Formats: sequence, C-alpha cells, structure tokens
Amino acid sequence: RYAMTIADTCAGLPASELERAVAAIEAADSLAFFAMGASLICVENALLRFMRVGKSCQFFRDLGIRQISICTLGPKSLAIGISNSGRTIATVDSLKEAKAQGAMTMCITSFPDSPIVRHADIRLFTPTVTGVVGPAEYHESMVSKIAQLQVIDVLYSLYAVRNFGSAIAGLEKTSDVT
Repeated sequence: RYAMTIADTCAGLPASELERAVAAIEAADSLAFFAMGASLICVENALLRFMRVGKSCQFFRDLGIRQISICTLGPKSLAIGISNSGRTIATVDSLKEAKAQGAMTMCITSFPDSPIVRHADIRLFTPTVTGVVGPAEYHESMVSKIAQLQVIDVLYSLYAVRNFGSAIAGLEKTSDVT
C-alpha cells in the first residue's frame, strides 16, 4: 500500500503547482506551519528539512501562542496549513488569519472541496484512501502521513536543488548538531 500511496501522490502533484510552491518558499523570509493531530509528524519533518538548509521556520503547538505568531506574518511570509481532511478548525482558521495578515498561503490536503482550500494561494493535494487493509481509521492515517511526508520531501528536494550552494552551506553548518 505504501508504494501505491507514493505513486498516487506523485501523480497528483502538478509540476506547475510545485513550481509555484518552491518559488514561494524561495521568496519567503520565513515559513510558518499550521497543523494538528497526525499532520504534526509532517510539520516536524518540514521543520528539520527546511531549517537545515537555512530557511527560518516557525511552528507552535500551543494554540494561544500560535494565534499570536500569526500577527508577526506578512507579505514575506509563507503560511503552510497541513490537514488531511482540510477541515481541522484550528488549522483552517490559522491559514485564514495568515492570509488576512498578507502572507502567501499554501495547503496540503486530500480534499479539493475542503474549507482550507478557500484560504490557500497554493494547493497541493494528497491521495484519499484508495483501498482498505485493516481498520479504516488506521489505513487513512497511514496513507495521509506517508503522502504528506512525501509532499514535504518533494518540496524540500526541489528547493535544495534550486538553491544548491546555500543548501549545502546550511547542511554543513548544522551537520554537527544533527
């Protein structure tokens, strides 16, 4: 099932939207991540990857601090909301508020008709559950996590290749602490 999820994720990521996403990452002074539940694993991966290549990132688990942090965002910020369902209230509201602050916004979700999509300038879609092996809740959670991790890895790889010199410098600078 992992192989099917990876193939389905690749097939659903249009090159034009990936290009827009990487350009937004390049242009941003900081990346602000918003997620809850199982999507937190994806955020942890994104923080590690992008900070290692020199991108300033922020993520706060505490909802109060997260709301305050949104006030620091502006036109040079990229707010990234990650929600499989696209309906997680805290994540949707955070992306909506970030957009109101003038930040560029991106979402990673499985459902094009979900509320988070309305607040995203850039939309990356992961596959929905295509088959069930074991309990549906477990399968959906595994598919969404693998797909979200893959999207972050694709964005990171594209960014690192396009910014090879600074990416290598960042990796070297952080190699002693990882």
